[in-house]
Amino acid sequence: MKILLTGHSGFIGGWLCAAAVKNGHELTCIDRNPASENPLLDQLNVKKMQFTEYNTCLRDLEHVAELIDRTQPQIIIHAAAQALIPVAFRAPYETFLDNSLSTLNI
Repeated sequence: MKILLTGHSGFIGGWLCAAAVKNGHELTCIDRNPASENPLLDQLNVKKMQFTEYNTCLRDLEHVAELIDRTQPQIIIHAAAQALIPVAFRAPYETFLDNSLSTLNI
């Protein structure tokens, strides 16, 4: 199955990435941060597995639409979010804008 996963550099996204790859799915990941920034993926040996990774901001509608069109996923799992409470307190407007536009674009 062709899966598009957002947020694979985060905690939940990292586990979803590992599960999808280990179960033989064709996985494409979109995240602002590369997989190399998630130590969980090291522990799960995900970096040695095959998946396609795009580092882009999900607020970029044109790029997101082009990636969805190019990859033609059967399922989209949207796990990307700015979920860190201290960051949200410091920048509530940017957090809301980031999370809402990312979801809207997907």
